[in-house]
Amino acid sequence: MSRYKFSPAERFAVYETHGEKCYLCGKPIDLKTFEVDHIIPEKLLDDSSRLKEVCDALGRPADFSVNSYANWMPACRPCNGKKQAAVFEPTPIIQVILQTAATRSERAASLAQKTVKKAEIAKALNLLERANEFGELDDIVKAALLPLVDFQLSERAADLADEPIRLSPSFVVHAHRHSSHHREQLLASELCGCFFCLKVFSPSLITAWTDGSRSTGVTALCPFCGIDSIIGSKSGYPVTTAFLQEMKAHWFGGLTP
Repeated sequence: MSRYKFSPAERFAVYETHGEKCYLCGKPIDLKTFEVDHIIPEKLLDDSSRLKEVCDALGRPADFSVNSYANWMPACRPCNGKKQAAVFEPTPIIQVILQTAATRSERAASLAQKTVKKAEIAKALNLLERANEFGELDDIVKAALLPLVDFQLSERAADLADEPIRLSPSFVVHAHRHSSHHREQLLASELCGCFFCLKVFSPSLITAWTDGSRSTGVTALCPFCGIDSIIGSKSGYPVTTAFLQEMKAHWFGGLTP
């Protein structure tokens, strides 16, 4: 286990900068349970001569720091558990990994600073960090994470545009804006909810669509209040009154139907 205590902002920066996947197996990982791995093991800080030997063999510069974005990569728990404090041989693929971390380190540092300066994002990351080991979140907490979902959508790489956002093992959000351009997703949902009038209903009741013609539009209008503020159960969000109320407070403040 790492001796360095990663802040929520540092974890998010490592996770997002390196594509939301394990650098060892390439599989998608979630933000709550992924682990930050030291490519060059942190344990070597206890043996300065061995650390210098490894850094020289891997071509690291004299100012290289084990605890820096140039040495941090996102990993799934199984892969990180197998690697532990193993020292990689100086193979071409390890050189590529270290070079990738070094190249992206400035962007990661900048992203971490950006999250700290945004109060809603910093709060959401802290809430996620305090969630239990399995990432089980109640509807109130899920609603408080909405700003983080939007922030992640704006910061993630273009090739992840259609990938779901994996905040925890139990909270996976499809990468669509909450209430627009979602016709296919809504029609595949068991339930829909409006976060303006707070009605919960079957998608079969939706008859009006916008962002296109009535028959080909892709954004639904609520059959009760006419506002484009509908989410479906297929989105990954809970379609419950508590969650809809929190969404309404976030997006509409004190407005009423």
